[in-house]
Order: sequence, then structure tokens, then C-alpha cells
Amino acid sequence: EEMTKEDFDDPLFLNNTSIVAFIDRNNDDLKEVQDALTTTLPALAARFKDADVYVGVAACGAGEEEDEYNVDCSKLNVSWLPDVKIFAPGKADGLSLVRD
Repeated sequence: EEMTKEDFDDPLFLNNTSIVAFIDRNNDDLKEVQDALTTTLPALAARFKDADVYVGVAACGAGEEEDEYNVDCSKLNVSWLPDVKIFAPGKADGLSLVRD
């Protein structure tokens, strides 16, 4: 599911376990790896559905306020793209599965 910046403040997100892939749609150098990642996510979401784990995709794009689907990833401590983070219930900062 495509995430908006408002989703990260939603109680449903904050009170549940979530896995979020952060991508940069404007970087053609990352297209191949990001396509592989986003193609795999629906299968991942299906496996975690029974465990009530939410799986989503967030497009990073600080400064592009006109697009509701651009998330300011720096506010979520995303410093590397693409990245995949797991968010525990009640935790605003996710744990990166790609970087330390």
C-alpha cells in the first residue's frame, strides 16, 4: 500500500507493527533494486496479514509538498535509499533492515 505523510501519524500505524519500504522515485540509478523491492512487497504483505503486520511503501520527497504521497523521510531517520524499516507498536523510529 502506498503511504502518505499523514499515515505515519495515524493511530493505526503507531499502534501496530509495520514494515515500510522507503524509495526514491526520482533516482533512475535505484530503479532496478526498487522495482525488485516493490514487486516483492505484496507477497510479503500477504504472509504477514494474519499476524496483523502492516506492509507499505513510502516515496521519499522532502520539499515536494504538493504531492501527498511524498514523505519527508529525514523526519523518520531514513538516511539511505532504498531502505526497509520495521516499526514496533508505539515506536516512532523504525529499525532499518538494510543499515545499522
